[in-house]
Amino acid sequence: MDTWLLADTDAINRVAASRGGRSVQPIRDPLEQIQDPKATLQTLLSEARLNYTPEVCRLIAAETDLAILRKRCRSFGEFEKKVLDP
Repeated sequence: MDTWLLADTDAINRVAASRGGRSVQPIRDPLEQIQDPKATLQTLLSEARLNYTPEVCRLIAAETDLAILRKRCRSFGEFEKKVLDP
């Protein structure tokens, strides 16, 4: 889940802007190869002046562009297909 939240930096930036935070730069590395995605997300959120909380994660998820998520995280596309296909 933390990897998926890293996929759309614009979503993080929108949440940060709404909470008085600041913008962060996207992660260019392949997201699904990050060894500790939770630590990476916590660091990125800290840079954005956001706390790693369930509420912040929910807000980022709600703002995430699913097309970007599918493109950056193959596992999400596979998950989505299993959920949507009967």
